[in-house]
Amino acid sequence: MIQFLAQHLPPGMSPQDGVLNTKWAKPSYSDAEMRDWQQLAAALHDPLTTIEKGLKSGALTSPETDAIKQFYPKMFGEVVASINREISEMKDPPPREKRLTLSTLFDIPTDEDLSPDVTSVLASLYNTPAPSEGGGPSQGGRGGPKPMDLKIASNFMTPSQAVEKD
Repeated sequence: MIQFLAQHLPPGMSPQDGVLNTKWAKPSYSDAEMRDWQQLAAALHDPLTTIEKGLKSGALTSPETDAIKQFYPKMFGEVVASINREISEMKDPPPREKRLTLSTLFDIPTDEDLSPDVTSVLASLYNTPAPSEGGGPSQGGRGGPKPMDLKIASNFMTPSQAVEKD
């Protein structure tokens, strides 16, 4: 954990950064960077309190949960199971925004549309390969369906752009 925290020190804070006289040197890190690092260190020092307070206040961050997951995997799994159990026992589900936050921070599919199966199907819709120009019966030797030629840009041309195009 010490090595992990040392790797995440704000710039200018580690002894290797070459600051000779730290008494007079102005730090090269911001207060926000220092606060983020202190929160990360606190999360590793007391992970359960960090998770509990972070969930109540809505201030839990991905770096904190990632660090806790890395160094306390068993406890993290128990927390995820507990969150899943509590959500399933709720009379009314939490608001969508809170479910999305839980899903992001803890990798919990709180909604069916956030499950790995649905996510992979949606991702495949955007990762379809471009139509090839190979052989296929429907296009006289060219494979695959013919892409639609919509010419959307021409619908929004000014008259002078249309003249220039021709």
